[in-house]
Amino acid sequence: MKRGDLLLLLCCLALAGALLLPNVLAAKPTQVKINGEAFSLSQTQTVARSGVVVEIAQGRARVRTAPCPDQLCVHTGWLTHSGETAVCLPQRVSVELVGGKTAVDGVAF
Repeated sequence: MKRGDLLLLLCCLALAGALLLPNVLAAKPTQVKINGEAFSLSQTQTVARSGVVVEIAQGRARVRTAPCPDQLCVHTGWLTHSGETAVCLPQRVSVELVGGKTAVDGVAF
């Protein structure tokens, strides 16, 4: 490996690190909103809305059970970052983490 190749590799690694830095430094979410109603992520609790059971524990939230046939909201898993959502359309229940900064995952013009 030549000296110029090493320099190019180091520049690419530095650029990749600079692009990932905002996601690493993003603030943690503080609340979970279930159909617009806010709940604290600091307390362990279970909330039921229209047959959908949402579990809140250790600063994260998930849909534990739902009566819908496809179970997409359950398969979403744990929500851990601000802006993440899980939606059960048949039961009209939405779960969203809010607070902190949301990470930008794309820009469209």
